[in-house]
Amino acid sequence: MARKHEKFQWIGYKYAPETFKFFLNGKRLNLSEEDRSKISYLAACGRKKEVSDELKRVLRKEEKKPIIIGKCICFFKENSDEYYYTQQLMYNHNNIQDALGSYKEWKRYIKSKNNVLENGYELMEGQFTPFGKNKGKAKIITNNIDLNRCGTVTIIRETIFD
Repeated sequence: MARKHEKFQWIGYKYAPETFKFFLNGKRLNLSEEDRSKISYLAACGRKKEVSDELKRVLRKEEKKPIIIGKCICFFKENSDEYYYTQQLMYNHNNIQDALGSYKEWKRYIKSKNNVLENGYELMEGQFTPFGKNKGKAKIITNNIDLNRCGTVTIIRETIFD
């Protein structure tokens, strides 16, 4: 099946293939470093037909990849709409047993921390003087987790388009 109405464009400096950028119908393509390098050398050599053929191959390969990578279980903070999840316990969205195992492992971890999880930052409180010693207290931000409220987060892959 022929691809119609596709207009590939590229710009870059002839003597520096690493500067080439590729576009499809005016939208910039985020190519992998390997694909971009290979196609850039073809463009620098002036092989327009080979460049468009390679770009079509890359697009076809991209279309065959699934959009959804996986799902994660999330638990909400108490009295809030904010939630915590981890991609290390990502599961296949078609496998219910994998989802249940991920749920149990994440819940067990939260229980082992007494339903309290830390944020990834510290808060410094105190006075600041530009040229003197600053005295402050480091405060670690923690949040209580409600184990009765959970949900799922869908992880999708980044597409080739910006």
